[in-house]
Amino acid sequence: MYQALYRKWRPQTFSDVVGQEHITSVLQYQIENGRTSHAYLFCGSRGTGKTTCAKLLAKAVNCTNLKDGNPCNECEACLAINSGTSLDVVELDAASNNRVDDIRRLCDEVVFHPVSMKKRVYIVDEVHMLTTQAFNALLKTLEEPPEHAVFILATTELQKVPATIVSRCQRFDFSRIRRENIIDRLMYICSAEGINMEREAAVVIANLSDGAMRDALSLLESCASKGAFITAEYVTNLLGLSNREQLIELIYSCTKQNTTRALALLEQLYTKNGDLSTCFAELLNICKDILIIQNVSSPSVYINAGDDEFKRLSDIANTVMPETMNYFVKEIESFLSTPVAFGMNKKAAAEIAVIKMTLPSSVNSYESLDVRLAQLEKKLDGAEIIESASKPQAKKSETPKKAKVQAEPVSKPKPVNNREVFEHVNEFVREFGQRQPMTQFFMQTSLIKKTGSVLKIITNSIGASTMNMSGSPAIALEVARTFDDTIESVEIVGSDDIEKEIKATNDDLSEFEN
Repeated sequence: MYQALYRKWRPQTFSDVVGQEHITSVLQYQIENGRTSHAYLFCGSRGTGKTTCAKLLAKAVNCTNLKDGNPCNECEACLAINSGTSLDVVELDAASNNRVDDIRRLCDEVVFHPVSMKKRVYIVDEVHMLTTQAFNALLKTLEEPPEHAVFILATTELQKVPATIVSRCQRFDFSRIRRENIIDRLMYICSAEGINMEREAAVVIANLSDGAMRDALSLLESCASKGAFITAEYVTNLLGLSNREQLIELIYSCTKQNTTRALALLEQLYTKNGDLSTCFAELLNICKDILIIQNVSSPSVYINAGDDEFKRLSDIANTVMPETMNYFVKEIESFLSTPVAFGMNKKAAAEIAVIKMTLPSSVNSYESLDVRLAQLEKKLDGAEIIESASKPQAKKSETPKKAKVQAEPVSKPKPVNNREVFEHVNEFVREFGQRQPMTQFFMQTSLIKKTGSVLKIITNSIGASTMNMSGSPAIALEVARTFDDTIESVEIVGSDDIEKEIKATNDDLSEFEN
């Protein structure tokens, strides 16, 4: 009878468990030295080995021929547990048996001695699904269990398990399995099963599994069902994934403000895949990778990418400003949170998002203003360097000759209505919101600008009245001075047309850019 790969290749000893050495080594030591507990709590994300280790522990405490803390898989107890015929190992799915009567029935059975083994083991999976009454019924038994009973509780949501239960168990946290471990395990299984797969395909599957070995094996089984040679492209096409090279090229086109190319790439991705949410989720990951390269000294440790792809991401990271990437992240997150239930055409929403990413000057938001200001600073810095380099240096021994015609002074860019720029708007709004949550909404929709030593917050009339009455100016001044100590006062004023104020600021900035 055919068995799924994740069942066929389930580890039979603690030494076979991948990526959880910090747990298996402790369990082996306890078993080898006869120091096992009466109750264990295994918590962690799906597919990381919780149920597997629970079954291994059940075998190990009953094995008559232990080998370095591992079950022998040859004695009568091990064979019975492996075949699922043992009456002394009880598995309970709390997702479907979560009533108080189910737990009471289990607790009533605990007093009976094992039929043929040393210990009676109860494995309760998804224990967080139990009702409050069921947890209370289990509590007394966990506190004073019979000597022959061992409880192993497994959960993916530890926060839902009462503290009174957690405190009576030895808790083990299962971590997500590292990508390299999953890749090596997949290649080993492929070799043993006669499956032809290139390592790049295993990398794609490992990335999709998100640290869950069971998910990785299920994906491998789907890809191997046809019997063809498994390549990275084959995995991408079979699972309906977006072409990552096209996604990186889309980000690159947006950084170059090439709207035509960006929309063409989006159309290709839509025609091939159709799931734009998946595409934009992957775009978000690419932006994250670029930001990591820009801000971390050893980025390769945190990025799952091949050598060619990493070089491509590095090239983009070296040419684009962090402000631009932050702006991209904001627009992508905005698209992913678009309420489709209101009848919004998702493809049209995706195209609008891409257009905004290529043309930040067309968007009225703090993030787009950050991008434009950063671009201006870069241009002005470049202009100063060129002007300094092109200026002839007079020799010390020579007296410069007087020019016959007086040159016109170089015109400097005029300031934006004599206003300075407050560079910490996002941080200021975030910190203010933590201190004044009731008025955070008005702050998020306000225009914030600096005039000399005064920070002016322009919002609608209701917002200004509410914020002034709640003592916001004093709190805003305290917060603002943590970012800019030249600010001496804060004014909160109301405007009947806040959008007009923002547009006026953008117009000033556009004139400044030109």
